[in-house]
Order: sequence, then structure tokens, then C-alpha cells
Amino acid sequence: MKTILLNLRAFIVLLCLTSATITNGQVQPVGTVIGNQTVINVPISQYGQQSQALIYYPDDYFLPENANKKYPLFIFLHGAGEGSGNNISIVNNTSLPQLIAQGMKPFGIDSVTGEKIKFIVVSPHAANTNYSYSFPHVKWILADIKQKYRVDETCMWVGGLSAGGRGAWSMPREEQAVSSQLAGIVTISALGYEGGSDANFNAAFRNGLACFNICGALDAHVATARNYNATILGLIGANNPKKYWYYEVPGADHNGNAWNPPFQMANRFFNPTKNLWDLMVNIRRGGTSQPPPASTLTANAGNNQTVTAPQTINLAGTYNSSNPILGFKWTMESGPNTPTFGASTSQNTTVSGLQVGTYVFKFTVTNILGLSVSSNVSVTVNPVAIQLPVVTVGGGTTITLPTSTTSLTGSATTPAGTTISSYAWTKVSGPAATIVSPASANTSITGLTTAGTYVFRLTVTNNTTGSSYKDVTVVVNSAAVQLPVVT
Repeated sequence: MKTILLNLRAFIVLLCLTSATITNGQVQPVGTVIGNQTVINVPISQYGQQSQALIYYPDDYFLPENANKKYPLFIFLHGAGEGSGNNISIVNNTSLPQLIAQGMKPFGIDSVTGEKIKFIVVSPHAANTNYSYSFPHVKWILADIKQKYRVDETCMWVGGLSAGGRGAWSMPREEQAVSSQLAGIVTISALGYEGGSDANFNAAFRNGLACFNICGALDAHVATARNYNATILGLIGANNPKKYWYYEVPGADHNGNAWNPPFQMANRFFNPTKNLWDLMVNIRRGGTSQPPPASTLTANAGNNQTVTAPQTINLAGTYNSSNPILGFKWTMESGPNTPTFGASTSQNTTVSGLQVGTYVFKFTVTNILGLSVSSNVSVTVNPVAIQLPVVTVGGGTTITLPTSTTSLTGSATTPAGTTISSYAWTKVSGPAATIVSPASANTSITGLTTAGTYVFRLTVTNNTTGSSYKDVTVVVNSAAVQLPVVT
């Protein structure tokens, strides 16, 4: 029943396409060369409907000595914009066909032999559809190209952009007998997917279908690309051979800034030494894949620090990644208390509320593939060094009863960077007396009603808890004996 419905859907779509590809015709005769590519006819159904396509032949394809040589195949599906009108030259407006028209010759380097392996590229034109082709059409195109051209069937790829990216995603969702023939797919700025089943999709990737999932970082459809990214990572697991890559083109929207760069020979989006073509040519269906080195991802939490309390510190993380970064996270691994992070999900952060002791902070970097690495930094918080103030007192005096009051003065200097936090007058020895302003630098002393020697002390404390004191002596003499005058 599923096959009947699939064929019915394809037939309905093709009825719409027939007027564009047969009745109205396409304006370029078969064999016309447009932008280094040749116009050919390809079937798009089992019912005989055909569409035009552009084929790029490697420059040595027709050499007599290569009569038996086979070449990897890339079927490129254009976006909806190139599906308007019936002139196939519109296919060269952007992305891979445009690059070929500008002179690019796609090839990859075999990782084992060092041989330059050149690609056949076929770009079918979904004329007058305002859309692109997908599995029901590509199924027949693939079979036809395999039959008519010298294709290396261990290295066949389907890729496309926008609506064509949607078409590329449809390949693993449909018949496994077809998707299992592909080495992989390349999806760029894809508009979701259509048809098929999750079961087929899951099986295709678990069975080794390779995929390059690409989107502009500013594209409105980037969420779709990220959802696919999470799904496929969940399917293949972290320990599977490397056959899946995800990349967001920085600053690119839903346009040529995202659609052209992945195919350009000079770009190394997925590997520091290999371009897309190098990677594709080393992935073989039914053969040995030559995976690239693992993705580069390192983190550095910075140098260990030693500070004096109380102080707010700055933590600055650095990283190196061959893929875009998804996020950062600062956490405390150990320490005497729980301090406050200023921006725990940023690359750099402040930390306040530190107490005396040693802290270990962890900096974690996660890339778009879901891989995370961490680095620790140690921060030692020392207590403030105690610096003593210097105290000066005045007012030491001798009084004679009945005088019973006096004044004491005090002052202090404290080292640079510290401040006076308190003054404290106390009586060290002597008869009873009253200190009027014990917490001030200057004070009056009252109640000196008993003859004797009094010692008062001024203690000064600064903000480092350092304290110093100075004593002052007050002598109280008895009242002078006043003799009567006798006459």
C-alpha cells in the first residue's frame, strides 16, 4: 500500500511537471553546453516523463585511455527559485552549478593514494514547478545516470539547497533499497523534509549513510538544521565512524552566502586540511571510509590566580574549535563558600563574594555537534595582611584637687590603602574615673576626685584589623593644705 501511495503521489506531481518538461518543452536543445555543463534528458518517473538536466563531465572523461575509468557522482537539486520558468540556464544562478560555470572543477584527494578523484555532477531542472525534485524523481534520475555514464557506484551523493535540501533529506526517508546505494547526502539551508518514514531515516543513518548538514547561521530555517543535527547525533552515537558533519556558515542568511561556500575548493569547513570534496571522495558505500581527524575542540580556563580578600576576580576562558560553538559554562568545583558569577554562561565572567581559601572553577565549552570539553583554574584567596596604625596621644598632665577633670587628645596615621575603623579609650590603672567619649579620638575625663596616678590608653584599629595603642598618664594631687593666718 505504501508503494502504491508513493507512486500515486509521484504520478500526481509528474502530471504537473509534464506540461513543463514535455508539452511546453525546454528552450535548450540536448547537447547544448551552458556554463561548462551539457544539457541532457533524464527520466523523473516510471511513466516516461523526462526533465532536462545539466551534466558536468570531468575534463578527462572522454580521453581514450580513460574509457573504462569510473567517476564519483554528485546529483545537485536546485532551490525553488531555479524551478521557475523552463530555461535550464537558470540552474546556473547559484551554488554548485554556478561555481562550475565559473570554472571550478570538482575533485577530491584520495587519502590513501593521493590520487585526484574527479566528480561527475548532474543538476536536474524542475522546470515551471517553483520548487525542486525529491526522492520520487531522483530515484529514476539516479538509475538512469548509473546506466548511461561511467559512475563509481561506491561514491554517489545527492545534495541540494533550500527546497533541494528538502529533496536531499527525502532520500534516507524513502526506500532503503535506493538510499543504501548512496555514500551520503549534502543538505544546505533545507526546508525540512517530506514523505517517507522515520524508521527508514533512522535505519539509513544507523547503516552508515554519511551527511553534511549545513545552514547559514542567520537563516530562518537554522532551527530545522539544528533539529536534524540533534536527531542524527542521537542515532549514530559518539563512537560510530565519522560520517556526519554539521556546520553553520557565520553571518550567512538564506542565500548564496550559505549555498556557495561549502562547495568551494578552498574552504575547509569540516576539517583543517580537507574540503568537502576531499571528504566525500573518501567515504565509500560498501567500501572503506577514510575518516578525517576528530573535530578539534579544546578549552583553557586561564592561569591560576592568587588574590587578597575581599576582591572580585575576572575569569577569562579561551578555546579552539573546528566547529561553531553552542555555548559556554562556568561552574565551581570546590571552595569554602558559594560565590556569585557575573555571567556564568559567557566566555568571560566575574566572580564575587569570595572568602579566604582555595577555589577551583571549571570552564566548559560545547560545540554545535554536542561535544564538550572542560578546563579548570585554581584561585587562592589570602586574608588581608594586617598593617598597624601609629598612635599619638596628648593631654598627659598633673592636676590638683579640687580640679577633677582633664582632656585627652589622640590621633593616628595608618599605612597607605588602609583606613581607621575605630578609636577606643580605656583606663588601664588608677582610681575610678569617667571617660566621657571613649569611642572618639579626643575625650574628656571626669570624676578624678581621688588623688593618685591614672593611666589611660587609646587603641586605634584599621580596616585590616590591625590595632595599636598608646598610654597617657594623669596625676591627681591632693588639695594643697592651706594654713590659717594667725594674728
